[in-house]
Amino acid sequence: MGLDQYAYKRKVKWSKDYKTRVTRDNQIMYWRKHNRLEGCMEKIWRDKYDYVDMFNGQELYLWREDLENLKQIIENKELPETTGFFFGGDSYDDYEKFGYAKQDKEFIKSALKALDEGYEVIYTCSW
Repeated sequence: MGLDQYAYKRKVKWSKDYKTRVTRDNQIMYWRKHNRLEGCMEKIWRDKYDYVDMFNGQELYLWREDLENLKQIIENKELPETTGFFFGGDSYDDYEKFGYAKQDKEFIKSALKALDEGYEVIYTCSW
């Protein structure tokens, strides 16, 4: 149990009769208990969709603007402190040691490339 986070790209196509939507998902990144990223993603989701539902298990579609803003937040190490029963310790305590810094930068690069290639980029979490 714990916070598991996923980012993936999705290619959407319609069947010839336009009645069936066919999707193919490819994982871009996986994080384990990166609670500060989770807090940032939940804020994006709440600001974008104005939901009051629980964020756990929801899909957050990330647009270029979201990724550019997230890139600045990551570079400035301004991810918000986020706590939760399943979230573990503060992910900034070992941000470099556990590879979160490298993962975050790789994610942004891969996600922007996926958008350029015509994919949707989605973030989701499970805890």
